Amino acid sequence: MKKRIASLSAIVFSLGTLTVNAFATSYIKGDVNNDGELTSIDATILLQKSLDPAGYTMNIESVTDKWLDIADMDNNGSVDKADSAIVLKNVLNSISDTVDISDEEEIQTNDVIYTTNITLSDGATTFTSEATYADGTVKPSDDGGVTIDNENNIITVNHLGDYTFSGTLTNGQIIVDYDAKAVSDTVKLAYNADGFNN
Repeated sequence: MKKRIASLSAIVFSLGTLTVNAFATSYIKGDVNNDGELTSIDATILLQKSLDPAGYTMNIESVTDKWLDIADMDNNGSVDKADSAIVLKNVLNSISDTVDISDEEEIQTNDVIYTTNITLSDGATTFTSEATYADGTVKPSDDGGVTIDNENNIITVNHLGDYTFSGTLTNGQIIVDYDAKAVSDTVKLAYNADGFNN
């Protein structure tokens, strides 16, 4: 689940906050080959799975651990021939339902959260940062969850945490490029800057 925020140019920010959250993924109920469509192929795959539950693996099983929420059409807790029949009926009647899947319980959040202050300056942007670990320990950080390209005036935030900006950046970019591990993971950007000028 990648989040990206495009370049910030010709915009002046003062005391604003932006929070980027991860969200659940939507799947088509019964789309067990995960091709984005509900077809008779899905019904065939479900039938194969019902005949050989331990030996046959559907594509959706490699995509999410909650594959049963997608495959179990009659919600009886297992994949059986009835699920295949329901998919065929839905295909014939052009019925397509979605199911939202969040793997939040299965994936732990990152064990470090950064609190980073970034001082913007053309060609000389700097930062100071503290890392808060899962056990509550707080330590200064040389990483800060950011990458700074001073040659091109690009700041990339690549970890969850709170990032506060101050100073001035001319014709630059701030990019959030973070793979969320759980729905509760957030990247919070606070702008207390003189401006981003074009």
